Amino acid sequence: MVKTRLPFPHGKAKFSRLIHKTSEGERWESVEIGRKDDTTRTVLWNSANMQKEITVTIGNDITERKQVEISIRELNLELEKQS
Repeated sequence: MVKTRLPFPHGKAKFSRLIHKTSEGERWESVEIGRKDDTTRTVLWNSANMQKEITVTIGNDITERKQVEISIRELNLELEKQS
């Protein structure tokens, strides 16, 4: 049985499946989470199997960081065009 406490309860079933996969050795780094208000958040995940049936996962919402990275890339492209 997988027990989860998620900041995005709307995606609990999806993340329960993903967390279960990590207990079988599958790795994943980031995931997009759809929320009830129709927004999407990008979450960076790290997981570790502590014991046979215990998997600890830590999620960090990196949505704003990803948006800033996109803006920086776009600004750099504009600067390259100007030179």
